[in-house]
Amino acid sequence: RILLTRMRIGEFDPVESRPYGSVPVDVLDSPAHRTIAREAAAASMVLLQNKGNLLPLDKDRIGSVAVIGPFAACEGDTKGPISYGNDNCYLHSYAAYPSKQTGVYAGVRAYLPPWVNVDYARGSNISALYSETAIEEASFYAAAAEVVILALGIGDLEAESLDRDTLELPQVQQWLLGNVSRAAGNGSRLIVAIHSAGGVTVDTSLASTWIQAWYGGEEAGSGLADVVFGKVNPSGRLP
Repeated sequence: RILLTRMRIGEFDPVESRPYGSVPVDVLDSPAHRTIAREAAAASMVLLQNKGNLLPLDKDRIGSVAVIGPFAACEGDTKGPISYGNDNCYLHSYAAYPSKQTGVYAGVRAYLPPWVNVDYARGSNISALYSETAIEEASFYAAAAEVVILALGIGDLEAESLDRDTLELPQVQQWLLGNVSRAAGNGSRLIVAIHSAGGVTVDTSLASTWIQAWYGGEEAGSGLADVVFGKVNPSGRLP
């Protein structure tokens, strides 16, 4: 079926006669296509828990947000380098490289007016400490913010021909989660987004809200922001 589909769209025809072989870049990377990418990211997300109805957040009533974690700014925004040393963590494998990615921090920042404080802290790399003080810094921002969004995940620890040997988050991210949870009112102000291809076992008591965000692609951060701020009602389901 895959080969038949490829034949139908003309992939094996001469270049000059391929119907999709001459689509210009300004169409491929058009605002309309980026909108579709954003809609797809938001539609795929699964709301696993929303204790106390923490979501949706009211952007007109919130005063400060902390966006934390190794998957918080993988696109390399101006607040710091890419989160865990790999700038494709929203893409993973089997994805072309886009001209632009929108990370979680950037998506949240774009949603809120400029007078709302939005802090970013990496907290950790995917499977190792980022620095000796990174988790302490993340906890500081978490304690000061009205709401905390913690972006965790698996990333390049899973892939084709690379199976995980555990269903849990990497140990360093478990440390980060525990510390941020305590700082964020024992999880009462904490939203956790998990970026992974498969299931991850977690202690759901550590946060009020849990979202399975998968690998959302080039507009992963904008899609998550649409869910968090109530523009999109999360309708995704687990496999």
